[in-house]
Amino acid sequence: MKKNMLSVLTLALLGGLIPVQAKGLEVYQAQNIDIVQAQDIEIVHAEDVKPVIPPKNKPSTVPSKSNSVDYAFRTFILWVPGTSYSFDNYAAGTRTLYTSTGTLPKSALTVNKDGTYVWNSAWDGKIIKGKWKKNNDGTINLLKGQEGKTWTLSKGDGKYEDIFLMDGSIWYSGKTVTLKKGKVPKK
Repeated sequence: MKKNMLSVLTLALLGGLIPVQAKGLEVYQAQNIDIVQAQDIEIVHAEDVKPVIPPKNKPSTVPSKSNSVDYAFRTFILWVPGTSYSFDNYAAGTRTLYTSTGTLPKSALTVNKDGTYVWNSAWDGKIIKGKWKKNNDGTINLLKGQEGKTWTLSKGDGKYEDIFLMDGSIWYSGKTVTLKKGKVPKK
């Protein structure tokens, strides 16, 4: 390749393709180029992944996929959980983190077996009395709830929330209110 390049340059100089001012220039030749050989790369193999098989004597911890709504027939205290989300602005090369602390439990909801509910809404300060409708997936819709919207009540994980109450973009978490007979809750 070096010879071909030099020949092309020589022909260009002799043939007048290079301007007269450039004909006196020397051809630059790179010197002492070190060739670096790649070194051997150690290949590490992953360990075999073995599935965990639960013992046959213990019951499964997977909840049943029942369509029962019996979990809903009680009184719950409601709150809006805290959350965070980030927004990427690729044009400006920035990421903004938004954080909401949520609310303290201030609302209460009682769901009755007879198809009715009472929602003491801290959002708008109203006591809403309405009807609910069972869905095929084990959830219920509270019709004409807070802000006149239909809210979907679903079962929570039981650890932090007993229920979730959603309207599509806003949700509440709920925990069962347990009162001892004859006791009035503190304000």
